[in-house]
Amino acid sequence: VQDPAVSSVQEDIPVPAVLDTSGPLVGATAAWAAGYSGTGQAVAILDTGVDSSHPFLAGKVVLQACFSNGGNTGAASLCPGDVGSLTGVAGAGEECSASIYGCSHGTHVAGIAAGRGTTFSGIGRDASIIAIQVFTEFSGTSCTNYGLPSPCALSYPSDQMAALAWLVS
Repeated sequence: VQDPAVSSVQEDIPVPAVLDTSGPLVGATAAWAAGYSGTGQAVAILDTGVDSSHPFLAGKVVLQACFSNGGNTGAASLCPGDVGSLTGVAGAGEECSASIYGCSHGTHVAGIAAGRGTTFSGIGRDASIIAIQVFTEFSGTSCTNYGLPSPCALSYPSDQMAALAWLVS
């Protein structure tokens, strides 16, 4: 029976991070030409966490959170203290361990969004960053089924939704 109040249903399965041609996707050339720099804005990065000590992101991370469903699935939570979620705490949205495939992705995305350097800057070079880690550590076939090495970071849509709900609140 179809319910007219339901527009779609999506299975809650973990998926790998994907970063294709982000500059053209967000219209970077047009943004720079129009003089947009991100002043007074904060960009929420829902990803594998952000290395707030990275020189390209120095002083930009203003708020952090983590949503990692590992404790409920047998996989390992990537939140500090191995908890399912942690909000508004310094360090909660830090980049997960480099020993886990995919964990540098969030820092890379944050750099594209709001990084600032001497010879190159991100699209919103004057914006702040809200770092939200939404990935969980998996191993074995959970990774190799996606063609990824083990261990790997995968994200549940439910963790992404929890992060978005936290942002809205």
